[in-house]
Amino acid sequence: MKIGFVGCGAIGSCYASYLSREHEVCVLDTYAPVIESIKKNGILVDECVPGTGTGETVVFHPAMATTDPKEIGVVDLLIVFVHYQYLEAAVRNALPMIDKHTMILCLQNGLGNYDEIAKVVPEEQIIIGNTAFGSTPVAPGHVKHTGTGVTNMGSLKAPMAKVEEMAEGLRAAELEANRIVWQDVPVVITYPTPQELAALTYRSKKEIEGQVRIVTIPGADVCACCGTHTRTTGQVGQIKILASENYKGGVRLSVVCGQRALLAAQAMRQRQAEIGALLSAKADQTAVAVHRVYDEYTALKFTHFGVCSQLFDALAQLANPGEDAIRTVPGLDPDGLHRLAVRLTEATTGLCAALTPTEKGTGYCLARRDGDVRALTKALNAALNGRGGGKPGICQGSCAATPEQVERFLKENNKL
Repeated sequence: MKIGFVGCGAIGSCYASYLSREHEVCVLDTYAPVIESIKKNGILVDECVPGTGTGETVVFHPAMATTDPKEIGVVDLLIVFVHYQYLEAAVRNALPMIDKHTMILCLQNGLGNYDEIAKVVPEEQIIIGNTAFGSTPVAPGHVKHTGTGVTNMGSLKAPMAKVEEMAEGLRAAELEANRIVWQDVPVVITYPTPQELAALTYRSKKEIEGQVRIVTIPGADVCACCGTHTRTTGQVGQIKILASENYKGGVRLSVVCGQRALLAAQAMRQRQAEIGALLSAKADQTAVAVHRVYDEYTALKFTHFGVCSQLFDALAQLANPGEDAIRTVPGLDPDGLHRLAVRLTEATTGLCAALTPTEKGTGYCLARRDGDVRALTKALNAALNGRGGGKPGICQGSCAATPEQVERFLKENNKL
């Protein structure tokens, strides 16, 4: 596997070192002395022997160490060890290493890391976690491994393999339940004595006073229940699972049976036919068609991202250092506005504003390098019926005015 690392601090260097034993590891850092040291000497790791505080120094040589992500190219897995306040910029800088198949793993401690990465790449590609792995810096490119520990990671957007595993489990459970129905098994009702009940194994067993009613479906289930039951399982009719969700450490199912199951299946078939018609796909090929459209959509998102980056670079080049830069670009989403505003601050220390027309007015993002735009944002919201806010150097929101009106207001009040 080709693994890229962003950030060659203590933990990042340690992880990169050990993974380089089995994988093609490429490291990226904007701090040139670290990269130059790794190029010359490799990554030096003082391996501490538990209980002694001493150990030998081991040298690891990654496949590449550079300050330029384009030299590395696309990787299978990108592991990011960068502090929260620099995380978004670091991932944006690493975009030449990312395509639609790259997974981005962040093990940096702290809150908000996921949201910062999600500003740059689709959530389906993000893995987030934490680690008790210990390491301290000795010198650029030289770290001390101080201890091992548990590393936890997971995805808020479940990978398809996990989705398929869950779906297969539900299909198997549904089939088994219907087998019991087809066998038309008699439902047995008993009222055991307290002594018999104590010796009996049944579902959801707990201490209950008074007579307990036990419902047994031979070969399938034994439980305590006072509800209504059919005489045989065949009277239930077809069983269909409609939905599932994680609930209190287990899985909660939405299930219908009998005529409702038939009606639900017919409705599903109708929806599948409508989707098939939209995608020009046969009934047994709708999933393939959806995957194809999703892949095309993902590819277009990356293409759009790249085109916008080129546009933002061009708009930034038009800015004169020290002067205000107010740019209006139709069709930008909140992330695009944020990216444009940040890019403008790299070209000038003046007020930077990214604007886009919306159905209800204008979306905006105001920024100033080494400045504070919160007072200006508050005044804009008050004057133009807007809402939004942010940090001292950058604020974002929307207002009920045209981009021209917003630009005029900013030019008249940019000293706030």
